[in-house]
Amino acid sequence: MNENSPLNSFLENWASYVRQYTEAYRRAQEGVARLEPTIRMAAELANKAVENVPYVLLRGSVTFGRGGWSEIPLGEMDLSESSELVDRLYDKPDEEVRRELDQAIPEYFRRDDYAPLSEMVASWHDEHFEERHHIFEDALWAHKQGRYTLSIPALAVQIEGIVRSLTSEDEPGNAWIKRFNEAFDFDYKHGDYKRGNPPQPPDPEQVMSEFMTLSTNQRYQKVEELKTIYSLFRINELYDHGKFSDPVFTSSVK
Repeated sequence: MNENSPLNSFLENWASYVRQYTEAYRRAQEGVARLEPTIRMAAELANKAVENVPYVLLRGSVTFGRGGWSEIPLGEMDLSESSELVDRLYDKPDEEVRRELDQAIPEYFRRDDYAPLSEMVASWHDEHFEERHHIFEDALWAHKQGRYTLSIPALAVQIEGIVRSLTSEDEPGNAWIKRFNEAFDFDYKHGDYKRGNPPQPPDPEQVMSEFMTLSTNQRYQKVEELKTIYSLFRINELYDHGKFSDPVFTSSVK
């Protein structure tokens, strides 16, 4: 065979490529062998993190719920900050949890000249909200001035109006909020307050016990479910027995 033939040149190049590839593969295998313990440890840590996140989130939901709050409005708060708050409060009595959250959460929304609250209101642009947005802005201004008897009743009426519009419930009474609850498959008996037996949110100990029996995917679902339940409890409590004409009530609305 002619040493300078195209075929000979191709075979030489191919042999060179195979040798280089084989050497690279051998080195890669050696590198993987050296790094295997580190890779395995990283994978185990990542897996534990995936499993641990819903537990951290659940502790937050339970702790905020015990204090009479929903953590959903704090969705933009850094997870490390909210986790630090929860860790500090988790084992404390309910009254102490309530007292500290009543102080910590308003302080969060007052940061940087009410930036978190302003960003939340600015995000309320929607086809159902657009014509009401100037009222939200006015209520925000009043809230910044500490005029809660102006801001809270104004927002409460607007929220009721939006839900009435969405559910087509314009008649007097609370049929609008019952329809709202039905949309979330949430059972809340409003008349129980008048009978001195107010509905109660899920028991934290029972929630935690059931949670530990779930798979990772089920745990994430459970956290979202619990967030919704605690938020719906807060909303129903507000409209069930809230006295928006009472300055003491409006200044303490969560």
